Amino acid sequence: MALFLAMQEKPFIMVESTEETAEALYRDILFFRSVLHLYETNSIFFLPEPDGPDVCGKRAEVVYKFGDGDSVVTSNDAAKAGVWLVSELKSSALMLKPHLEISRDVLEQKLVYLGYKQVPIVVEHGEFSRRGWLFDIFPSTGENPLRVEFFGDVIETIKMFDVSTQKSIRKIEEYTVLPAAEHSEASDIFSVFKDANCFYSDSIHHPCDFPQGAVVLSKFSFSGEGIDAGMLTIAGYGIYHNERKSIYKLPDAVKALTKDNRVVMVAASKGQAERLRDIFMNQDVIAPLVA
Repeated sequence: MALFLAMQEKPFIMVESTEETAEALYRDILFFRSVLHLYETNSIFFLPEPDGPDVCGKRAEVVYKFGDGDSVVTSNDAAKAGVWLVSELKSSALMLKPHLEISRDVLEQKLVYLGYKQVPIVVEHGEFSRRGWLFDIFPSTGENPLRVEFFGDVIETIKMFDVSTQKSIRKIEEYTVLPAAEHSEASDIFSVFKDANCFYSDSIHHPCDFPQGAVVLSKFSFSGEGIDAGMLTIAGYGIYHNERKSIYKLPDAVKALTKDNRVVMVAASKGQAERLRDIFMNQDVIAPLVA
């Protein structure tokens, strides 16, 4: 399934049964794309299930960064939860930088709208504090909080600081603060990523409302109406043990396949992979090989 999705030229949404299986599939897709050097200009994102400010920030970040040609892998529950509408997120995200003119009251209002909670001292993601001309903000997507100093209604400096020591780490020239909570009127992910083909796993017991034309994928079979995996069986090509006279015949068989197909070879062990690599190199045949 991962190889099939890695080979997709068009953007897609893949919905798995659980967050764990979705994340594992996401990693496998990235692996195959890396090995085969596929569509490296387009990104694949993992959309987690809502779980606190930091995860909400990651979910919003997927929507914020998602571009034409990009794809997303997620779970059934994450798909049901919905996401921020792109236009709403783009207009609400806070782009902070020195010399930006914004009043402290407006900044506070915007942070509250994005789901940030006001506290005396920030210690966790999704919190902010206001003390005179200083704002401390712990972004939902950041490893460390920010200290924003004002000069009137203009941001004078932005510094990242250590939450335990309160000491500055470095100056920040620009930072985009994304939401720390889900939107009250979350949008269906299939409408947000409307140009993507939709696939979902046959292991989902209570699927969300998939759009018309969504295709179910099985880990055991690619059969089904409207599904073209774009893969061929290797039977009859002289690759199977009972079809070749010698292991040294493999390079010729693989070379013939590479003329019209992308080929990746998966060996049963590291030792087999090393042996095949030596044989292929001696005959100047190039094919990605993993153990």
